[in-house]
Amino acid sequence: MNDPIQDGDTPAPAPAPAAEAITRSAALFIALAGVLLPLITLGIEWSTHMSGETFFDPIPNPWHGLLIFLVPLANGLLLRALLLERHSQYPRLALFNGLAVGIALFYAVLYLPLTPLSPILMAFYGIGFLPIAPLLAMISALRLRRLMLRAAPQGMPVRRLVAGVALALVAMLAIDLPLSLTRVGLYMAQSDSPATHLRGLRWLRVAGSEDALLRMTLARSGLSTDIVGMLLGVERHADPDQVARVYYEVTGKSVKDQALPVQRGMRAWRESFDSDVGGTIVGNIAPGLALASSRIDGSIDAEAATAYVEWTMAFRNTSNSNQEGRFQLALPPGAVVSRVTLWVGDEEREAAFGTRAAVRNAYTQVVQTRRDPLLVTTAGKDRVLVQLFPVQPGGKEMKIRIGMSVPLALSDMASARLPLPSVAEHNFTLAPSFKHALWLESHASMSTLPGLRQEQPKPGTYALRGDVSEADLAHGAISLSRPHPQQALWSHDSKAGDEAVIVQRFREQAAWVPQRVALVLDTSQPMDAFKNQIADALALFPAGVQLAVVGALDSGPAGPMPDSATAADAAQHIRALSFAGGRDNVAPLMAAWDWAGESERAAIVWIHGPQPLLLQSTDALEQRIERRFGKVRIFELEALAGPNRIGEKLERKADIERIATSAALRGDLQGLFAQWRPDGKQFVAVRERSATRPLDAIQTSEHVARLWAADQVAATRGERDPAKLMAASALAQRYQLVTALTGAVVLETQEQYKDAGLEPVPPGSVPSVPEPETWAMLALVSAILLWQWRARRARRAVRVC
Repeated sequence: MNDPIQDGDTPAPAPAPAAEAITRSAALFIALAGVLLPLITLGIEWSTHMSGETFFDPIPNPWHGLLIFLVPLANGLLLRALLLERHSQYPRLALFNGLAVGIALFYAVLYLPLTPLSPILMAFYGIGFLPIAPLLAMISALRLRRLMLRAAPQGMPVRRLVAGVALALVAMLAIDLPLSLTRVGLYMAQSDSPATHLRGLRWLRVAGSEDALLRMTLARSGLSTDIVGMLLGVERHADPDQVARVYYEVTGKSVKDQALPVQRGMRAWRESFDSDVGGTIVGNIAPGLALASSRIDGSIDAEAATAYVEWTMAFRNTSNSNQEGRFQLALPPGAVVSRVTLWVGDEEREAAFGTRAAVRNAYTQVVQTRRDPLLVTTAGKDRVLVQLFPVQPGGKEMKIRIGMSVPLALSDMASARLPLPSVAEHNFTLAPSFKHALWLESHASMSTLPGLRQEQPKPGTYALRGDVSEADLAHGAISLSRPHPQQALWSHDSKAGDEAVIVQRFREQAAWVPQRVALVLDTSQPMDAFKNQIADALALFPAGVQLAVVGALDSGPAGPMPDSATAADAAQHIRALSFAGGRDNVAPLMAAWDWAGESERAAIVWIHGPQPLLLQSTDALEQRIERRFGKVRIFELEALAGPNRIGEKLERKADIERIATSAALRGDLQGLFAQWRPDGKQFVAVRERSATRPLDAIQTSEHVARLWAADQVAATRGERDPAKLMAASALAQRYQLVTALTGAVVLETQEQYKDAGLEPVPPGSVPSVPEPETWAMLALVSAILLWQWRARRARRAVRVC
């Protein structure tokens, strides 16, 4: 029997009703819907980007992933505190719970249009759980809050929920701020209005995120989730090619040269799929493809002012699929590719030379059957595009050789210069520390480059060898003296089928002096480092020649300057120019052509960096050049190595002379300006076909004949007569040259050549680099011939007397 309650006693508190305790079913729902499902969907989306590639991208960066992870974490912690009745943790977890509610609410609203379709989408790899996961997580968080309020001894203020939701909104805004600012700028930069486009570029340079812009170049169908972008209506998906164009205009860098973010997902194979196989552009870096080894061997004939250089490369593919190697070689000015080989197994195979269409068709057909072809075609002035396929997977290698006949540049009759070839653009990995093994031989002493040393293995023979970096190749040159400069040399013309010879004579003549010179400057950001050198070089600009400066600006060409401007005015103008982003060079070239073309003798000096994109069509520029071909000569100086899309378009249409550049652009420009002084001189090699061998000439290699044939083909630049073009193409094929009209292809079998209507050249008809002993013999023979020639002249002089 219980004791009766006495007067004045306080009744004992009644136990909490059963409704206030968390039930087993409620705990199970929250654990599954509020903790486990968000974690699973987060893991699936992080690893597959299923939603990001199809609907919305909920995790554009790791910070978003962290915020989403806070939702199941907050739900799990609060569920644990309720089950263990840890009331002291409720105040802290109340704010955490509000944060989870805010984050889950945002994503629930984002996926709201897809929520009704969730049952249908669940049939497709479980994708239907993605749209409803935020909604279930939010419901779980709200239910946890209600249970916490009931279980708390003194209740919980509502402001903690509001503060948590507000904190979630602030966190989302802060994380997405760089993306939001970039997206707003990108939206303006893609406008058809020039003024809006210009404002967008300026906005992105000041407030945009380069990393966010780079990520937007990745092909993905899902839209981003930044709040500001959604509110302003600029969250629409942008075409990756358009974004890549804006990226270049903003930064001055090409997307293909950047390290793209690692791609995950079921469709990540699309990012590694090479859509440019068999095409005419180099494209992006091929996964797993790298340059395994590289050697450059060359022989220089200083007396004939010619050289033959062979570049042998081996490519390795560590990916799981076949890859095509593609790259552009920048040749020395005036050089021509005269040999192409591919190793099939252990055998070196020679190329077949044919028209551009014939060799490309043969290459494309064989690529489709996944066999072993190699294709070489021109890609602008003094450039060739090399394509090889397949570089087989599993670390296997593919080896090729490109041989080129090169004319030396003469600064005077007693000295010559050999600019080195380099890789201008490539789709394979080239490590910054990679070195090319170089070996050059000559019977004249040579200058050296960093990493090279000169040796004299035998009397009268010099060798230059060592390892050279890609940067040193891009602007490197070998200088050598001509101890016995000959006025005339002759070469067998074995390709002509008669007794004719090719005679080469060196001539000193008055330099061509223009009346007007338009200096076109690429004012992209990478060129900013050269503006002072360009301005300083104008101190030697010849008096009496009209000068105009045309700069490439975002809003169009700046200039030309007034006709009365002096070289000092032009230098001051150049120093004041703004260099930013990547700018169009087509419009400045057109403006310069219009101004210079008013004179009878005019020149454009185009100083530029890489031109990886055509920001506008070259049709109008091509029209000016075609209709008045030769009216304006274009001198091109490439300050920084890289692709040149404008040069590729103008290859057959413009009279372009590429000036070899060194690390000192100032000196290169001053050398050009020095030729235009009234007393300026030029030293040129003139090659002509002759029926007889001149008595005053000595014999040299057949590279002189190959260079003569290349000159004849180049003379048809701008020609429209089909008969003359066909004759020039036939000449290039006969002399086995890669020109603007012809190319070279190596196929695997004779049947493939037959199907393509081509015939590989006989091995004995191709040039090669002589062995050191051969060079010593050639030097001895040349000395004997020189002695005999001088002796004959002496005897004739005695008879006359």
